[in-house]
Amino acid sequence: MPHRGIRIQCIRSMRCPIHIVAPVDQRPDPVTLGKARGIGRLILEIRRLQREKRSIPSVLGLTLGACASVSMKTTLLLLALVFAGLGVLLLAKLAGRRIDAGPYLKSALLVVLGILVVPGILVCVFAKLHALSGPGFNNMYYCVIRHNSVPHLGKWNKLGFHLFYFPISIPILLGAGWALMKTATDFATGARRALLLLTFGFFVTLLNSYWPLITAQDYLPVLPLAVILAAGGLFAVLDLIGAPGLTAAAIGLVLAGELADMWHWQSPFDNEMKLFTGATASILRLTDPDDLVMDGKGESIYRKRPIYWVLEGITITRIQAGLIPDDVIPRMIATNTCVALDHRMRKEDKDWLRQNFMDGENKIWIAGKNLGPAKPEIVFENQIAADYSFVSDKGGRIAGTLDGKPLVHSQFIPAGRHELRLDAGGSGNVAFLWAKAVDRGFDPFAKNIKHS
Repeated sequence: MPHRGIRIQCIRSMRCPIHIVAPVDQRPDPVTLGKARGIGRLILEIRRLQREKRSIPSVLGLTLGACASVSMKTTLLLLALVFAGLGVLLLAKLAGRRIDAGPYLKSALLVVLGILVVPGILVCVFAKLHALSGPGFNNMYYCVIRHNSVPHLGKWNKLGFHLFYFPISIPILLGAGWALMKTATDFATGARRALLLLTFGFFVTLLNSYWPLITAQDYLPVLPLAVILAAGGLFAVLDLIGAPGLTAAAIGLVLAGELADMWHWQSPFDNEMKLFTGATASILRLTDPDDLVMDGKGESIYRKRPIYWVLEGITITRIQAGLIPDDVIPRMIATNTCVALDHRMRKEDKDWLRQNFMDGENKIWIAGKNLGPAKPEIVFENQIAADYSFVSDKGGRIAGTLDGKPLVHSQFIPAGRHELRLDAGGSGNVAFLWAKAVDRGFDPFAKNIKHS
């Protein structure tokens, strides 16, 4: 049955959850998912590994250490594994099995040593670069430990029944694990099944009880385990019924259900990456490599950002608490950033963007303002010092003077108050826009890029 379960799990893993097919956050969670799937396979194929005399604890430890180096969610998975292992030992003791502590302690030591390998290498690299710790924010200790330890973050600031999910689940899961062990053909098979179930159950209940901020990605480490357990349950029911024809029918229904689920979440006719790829293409077209682009989490990929911080939940909580500087707007002004991507921007930053930028396709914002209908004299404020062009929705660029000097194709406009005087005959709506965007086809009125 484990081998059949693996095949079903592989088929199941081909589906595309919504938080994987649209990874505009550039998160490492898909990597974590792949490694978590590897953990599940290690547990399922423990017999084969034993026959080949491989060091299972070391491999498991290395895998967990690699996961921990990618995502903090591994701490929860590791904690669930520890509780699950202790639970299986307790069940074995209750079943009258003799527990020899020596091999278990040896295996635990090998797992711990394996876990330390990859993080240890990373710590040594950061120490070599003199970036392990120190004052300020730009060091490994702050980024990995201190930044993520925010008082009163999310659930940590709330009392409620959710705090009891985990303790209530302990006897329920142990009872289910006991049932799996008693109904298995041999003790080792039952213990492995119980370990899978307890790991899955403890992870889910720990997550929902104590993890401060829960997102769809937080369930990635145990999705493969859930599928393995579901496949095992399905085949167990089919074995009880004892009808061979039902097995093929059940597998067909599972595959049909998966196809329907895939279609529901990600239709082949609906490109959910279009916005992301479109934004990337627009940024590459409108900017040069030395231009800064303000985005939420570095999703512009090929352009540097004006700020150090990634605008995710913990960072925003720290900004609101005054623990780190609220410097999005000051940094954009100081660095003359003329392009922004409206993703994960806070309300106050979006309000400022609307006053000083013009929006375009794919959530791209360009420095400039719509000054409204043309009139002889227009007074306006500019906050981003840069080269700008004045355009009209009726006739492209316009003629007149700015602060007493003739308008030219592209001219530098410093921050501050300015006076625009238009020549007679000007009509339509008038706007000033970052000159590079105008030269490269951006139309502030149609809100798109004209491709020549």
